[in-house]
Amino acid sequence: MTKVKKPHGTDKKIIHKQQQQQHISALDQKVYTLLAKVPKGRVTTYGELAKAAGIKNGQRVIGRIMGKNPYPGIIPCHRVVMSTGQIGGYAYGADVKEKMLISEGINFTVSKKIAGIKDSMYTFGQARVRYKTAHGTNIP
Repeated sequence: MTKVKKPHGTDKKIIHKQQQQQHISALDQKVYTLLAKVPKGRVTTYGELAKAAGIKNGQRVIGRIMGKNPYPGIIPCHRVVMSTGQIGGYAYGADVKEKMLISEGINFTVSKKIAGIKDSMYTFGQARVRYKTAHGTNIP
């Protein structure tokens, strides 16, 4: 009799991510569309992406949206970092995120911060968009 292996570690993360894929809001779609514009070799910050999506002080909202990214191979959530130059979180681990950024030409200091973050920064030069939540509240 063959035992069925229970998911653990990364397998659990993949299953959880697949469950999250079932609901993508209009705001999520907007953020993913903006993020898809960030080219290889460049990064943006949670705050910059929030501003571009029209979310005032929305760094945590962006973090949550990145955490449920259903297409990490297409939507480059690994290119979103903290404004301090620190790498920030990543569903598959900070080490994986760092390796992906290094493979795209991003350099790090000994203290694990992005070297020359201002030179690597991608900023969004478009008009801000406003959204309403499901409860009718405006998201600036």
